[in-house]
Amino acid sequence: MTQYGTWIAYSDLGSVILGVILLVVTAVLIYLGIILKRPLTVKPPGLVFFISMLLIWALSIVTFLNNVFVYIVQLVQKSMVGFPPFNPVSYITYPSVFITFIIIFILRRKSGLLIAIFSAFICAVAATMIFELPFDIIIVSQTYPPIPPSPLLYRGVFFLPLFLIEITTLVLLLFSPLMKITKYTFFSLAGMFFFFALWGFWGFAYPSNILLLFFNIVSKLFAFVTAITLFLPV
Repeated sequence: MTQYGTWIAYSDLGSVILGVILLVVTAVLIYLGIILKRPLTVKPPGLVFFISMLLIWALSIVTFLNNVFVYIVQLVQKSMVGFPPFNPVSYITYPSVFITFIIIFILRRKSGLLIAIFSAFICAVAATMIFELPFDIIIVSQTYPPIPPSPLLYRGVFFLPLFLIEITTLVLLLFSPLMKITKYTFFSLAGMFFFFALWGFWGFAYPSNILLLFFNIVSKLFAFVTAITLFLPV
């Protein structure tokens, strides 16, 4: 049953198309991992760019929180207030953030305290965004309930600043001198998209049963593994 604050599943044809697209993405990532012979490193951008990204990141968060308030006010005015069902995946997400931070800090503590703390922090935060960015792209057109008078407008109010938060968080990865992309990064990301694909063939429905919950949890764990591979010592 569709409930407030969730999303509706894709149709039969839509679920097949979604599953196939996600499998293609999985295959491309596996291929990139196979052909990558040495880690890809990026020289950290300059201070001006770093400050600009931090400002955009902070303003995006403030805008998102403001827009969530507008979203809720509209729900109240249209007498459409409801409560989303409890999602047990939260019990996986928050401990994973903490564990990821600890793993990277311990592994890279010899690189200097500030660098280790920043790298561990941005790795832990970016791990959630590695999952959330494609996830939000998939469900943005399926969110429920559609809010009158313009469901498209209110989806934009909610998701556009959220997308900007996710993208700028991932860009902040570039500012850690310890970050590098290895074949294991591509393989781990492929694992996430593979379970997204399996989930997609079931309509990418809200995880209201054990199978869908399994797809949700495993794909999220692969996102955290992907982030960790970015900071592992060679």
